Amino acid sequence: MRSFVSLFLFYALGLTVLTGLVLYIMPPGRVAYWTDWRLLGLGKDQWEAIHILFGVLVIFLAAWHFYLNWKPFKRYLGSTRAPSKVLVSLTLVTVALTVLAIKDLPPASLLMSLQERFKASWHKPAVPPPVPHAELLSLEVVVKREGLSLQKTIQVLEARGFKIPSSQMSLKELARLNKTSPADLYLIIISQKQSASTAKGSVAPVIAHPGKRTLKEVCELFGLDRKTCEGILKKHGVRPDWNSPLRELALSHGVTAWDIMKWLRENR
Repeated sequence: MRSFVSLFLFYALGLTVLTGLVLYIMPPGRVAYWTDWRLLGLGKDQWEAIHILFGVLVIFLAAWHFYLNWKPFKRYLGSTRAPSKVLVSLTLVTVALTVLAIKDLPPASLLMSLQERFKASWHKPAVPPPVPHAELLSLEVVVKREGLSLQKTIQVLEARGFKIPSSQMSLKELARLNKTSPADLYLIIISQKQSASTAKGSVAPVIAHPGKRTLKEVCELFGLDRKTCEGILKKHGVRPDWNSPLRELALSHGVTAWDIMKWLRENR
């Protein structure tokens, strides 16, 4: 029984630490949900679910572990008349760290500051959500907010290969169904406002799933010739690879697909 509890506690504690580190560095929820952020193929909700599940298991298994090892643990505590020096010192350290965290003083403040830097380091979406947690709004509500036709919007999305079972589904649900992000869907929706622009003065087209497209496809969609596209990327230290997915090209140069899209859009 001791070996079973100890090994199970080891695995549960390991996963709790791993998921805790991921939650520590992941982007803020509004960015994670809007861009469909993922790490190792898992989204924010999935990492949180694993963390909570094994966190609860750690509590249960730790209590069980204490029960099985209560006699040696009692010796660590000492007695009520003469508590052990280790118990007293660790109690004081724990109280002191708790007070420092409440007062926002080092080392707690340093850890929080570092976390903010990690979260801010993730790329920002090309178009921010119109309202906080816009991914939870239904397609119908988003379209009405933008003053667009719901029927025409659905036609535009379906023409681009998106499945729209119901206009009452949220952007998050539709994005998950179509393996994209709420930000991509929103970009396509608001692109209808730009359709009346002239070809010369129009803004860059909205491209669905940009990370999966090759650099050659993206440049062609932006109306950029190969030489111009190559010149833009070289300014930013990116060596063009015309047949690789944009996500892989960006990753190999320490940037994001959205960064490359932004550079091409601005110089279009």
